[in-house]
Amino acid sequence: RDCVLATVSKAGTALQCASVELKGDKEVVLAAVRNYGNALKFADDAIQADKEVQTRAKEAYLENLKREDCRGAYKLLKDSPMVISKDQACLLATLQKTGRQRSNFGQDFAA
Repeated sequence: RDCVLATVSKAGTALQCASVELKGDKEVVLAAVRNYGNALKFADDAIQADKEVQTRAKEAYLENLKREDCRGAYKLLKDSPMVISKDQACLLATLQKTGRQRSNFGQDFAA
């Protein structure tokens, strides 16, 4: 557990390789989503529904978005779990970053 916790803290996407048990461990998932918001999609369904975890994932998404260019920002949103892609703040920040209109993103991202 400690090894996985340390790893996901530095590379949130590593959560996808964690055991089913650790994907359901709130502390491990929080560490992953603090590093990379979209790591939420690799977590257990019950943990994905946790409001604290969702909030941390959205905050991290917005931080991750700052490091992306236009194409990267679109891909980041496209690859994000629904709780992020349907979030008004995340969607609007991505729209601003990409310079696209909401209609250009299609129905998948309609908040």
